[in-house]
Amino acid sequence: MWQFIIAFIVVFAIGLFIRSLIRKSRKSAQNGNITVTPQINIGQSNTAPPAQASFCSNCGTKMEGGAVFCGNCGTKVG
Repeated sequence: MWQFIIAFIVVFAIGLFIRSLIRKSRKSAQNGNITVTPQINIGQSNTAPPAQASFCSNCGTKMEGGAVFCGNCGTKVG
């Protein structure tokens, strides 16, 4: 019998706690205090895409994007 009474008191206390949390969130929403939680999209990346590799028009050596001169023959690119 005592176990039932203790379980009832615990469940009742948890219910009161949850009720107070709900009331608190309603009050803050009515006052304009809205909490925003950031969300992270795992499928998206915030990094820039890798630079496009280009090739020298004189010797055909592969060059990283943004290069001004070919590292192999020294020809000025674009």
